Amino acid sequence: MSSLQAWIVLVIACWSTWQANLVIAGVIQSNLQTLPDHREKWANVAYNYIYSIQCQMLMSHRNCRKFRVTKRSDMNIYLAYHQGNSSYPEKYRLVLPRKQYESQKYLNDAIIVIDPFPKLSFGHRLFIFAIHGDLGQVECRARHGQYIGNKECLIMITKSECPNERESYKDYKRRCDTDILPLVYYANDLYTSQQLLCYSNFSGFGQCREVALRDAIPTPKDCQNSGTCHLGRASIQAQRTLECPRQYNPTENYAILLSSGWNDQTLSVHAESNVRRMWQALTRVHRYPVNHVQTFFGHYGVIDLNGDGNHIDTARPANRDVFVKDAIKRLCQFCNVYTLFIYMNSPTMSDGSILMWDHDGHGQAENYERYSPSEIVTSLIRCRKARLIVLLIDQSYAGILVKKIRHAKLDNVAVYAASGVDDYSDGKSFTDHFLKANASSCMYNIYSATQKIMRSTFYEPFNESGKVVMSGLPCSSYVRNF
Repeated sequence: MSSLQAWIVLVIACWSTWQANLVIAGVIQSNLQTLPDHREKWANVAYNYIYSIQCQMLMSHRNCRKFRVTKRSDMNIYLAYHQGNSSYPEKYRLVLPRKQYESQKYLNDAIIVIDPFPKLSFGHRLFIFAIHGDLGQVECRARHGQYIGNKECLIMITKSECPNERESYKDYKRRCDTDILPLVYYANDLYTSQQLLCYSNFSGFGQCREVALRDAIPTPKDCQNSGTCHLGRASIQAQRTLECPRQYNPTENYAILLSSGWNDQTLSVHAESNVRRMWQALTRVHRYPVNHVQTFFGHYGVIDLNGDGNHIDTARPANRDVFVKDAIKRLCQFCNVYTLFIYMNSPTMSDGSILMWDHDGHGQAENYERYSPSEIVTSLIRCRKARLIVLLIDQSYAGILVKKIRHAKLDNVAVYAASGVDDYSDGKSFTDHFLKANASSCMYNIYSATQKIMRSTFYEPFNESGKVVMSGLPCSSYVRNF
C-alpha cells in the first residue's frame, strides 16, 4: 500500500470515528438539553420523597411537627442543571462542609436542594438530591435512589457513615445531617464558582429568601484607614486589637462580636445589622469603651459599625478560628477583665460548630474554618480570672455549647442561647429581644421573656455573679425591667 493510500485509509477511519462520536455526543447533548423541561418533574419527585420519609429520624420531634405543617409555598428550591447552551454536556461536582459524604466522589447531572425553613438562618435541615441521567432501575436502587424513569435516578445526599433509612439509630439525625447549602460547580471548571441557584415561585415553591449583599471588598479608602486589605496572618495581627488600659481599673469590660457567614449565599441578610446594632448598644447604652469591643465579620471584616457610611477599622475578618481564639487569649492573659461579653451570630453545623468564612472557597470546612463547642469551652477555661463571661448566642444548635459549658462547670460563665441542642434559630429574634433592653435590664429577665416565643436555653453560675445587666454590673432588682 502506497503512502497516499495509507493516508486516505487513515482519513476515512478518523472521519468514521468522528461521526460516531458526534452521534453519541448528539444523543447525550439532546438528552441534557431536555433537562430544563424535566425540572418540574424532579421538583415534584423530590418534594414527595421528603414527605415519604420519617422526618423524626432527621430532625427533632418539634421541628418535625413544624415541617409537616409547612406549606410547599413556604419552602425554597435550589437547582443546578445543564441548560443546553454550551458545546459539551456538563457534569457537576457537589461539595459540602463535612467531608464524610459518599456522594461527593460522584459526578452529577443535576442537583436539587429543598429548604423547608427559609426564614431560619443556615444551620438547619436541608434536603439535598442528585440527579443521575445514566442509571438503570437496578443500579439506582443499589445507590439507595428513587428511579423516576428514562434512566433518571434521584439520590438523596447523606453522609457515608449514615445508617440505612430503615434502621433505627439514636443519633441518626446528627449523623445524617445536611445543614448548609453545598457548593456545586462544573466538574471540568478550573474555578469552583457556585452553580446552585434559588428559583422563586417555581413549581409551587415560594419566594427565595432575601440574601445579603456580597460581603464588601475593601476600597482604597478602607485600605488607607485599616489593615483589612491584606489577609495574611502577619497583617491580620497588625490590625487594631483590643487595648488594655494603662492604669488599673477593677471594672474593665470587654466584648467580642463574631458573625462569620461561611459564604455570600449563606450570609444572613440580618448579620450586618445585628452586629452593628449590638456594637452600638454596647458602646452607647452599656458604656463599653469603643477600643474594648472587637468585631469579627465576614470575609474581609469591612462593616460600618457607626452607621454613618464610613467603614471603621475596628473589624477583623472572620475567616479563621485562630483570630477569635487569640483575641480571647490575649485579653485574658494581659488585661484585667471584669466582664467579657461575647456575641455569636453565625451559620452552624449540627454538632454546634461555628462555620467561619470559607477562606479558600473550596466548600469544605477545614479545621481552621470551624470553631467547635469544645474549642470554645477551652478558650473560656483559659479565662478563669475574669469575674464574669457572658455569652449571647443567636444561632442554631446553640444548646450544644450550653450543655458543654454546664458539664465543664465553669463558675464564671453565663450563657443565653436562642436554641436548644436540636433546635434552630432565625438569627434575629433573640438578638432583637436583648437589644430592646435598657441599661438596667437584668440579663436573666430578658432571657426569661424570650422563652414565650422560642425554645431558648441558658446556663448561669451557681453564685450570684450571673445576675447582671449587659454591662456586667449587678442587677439593681431581679424583676423584669425592659
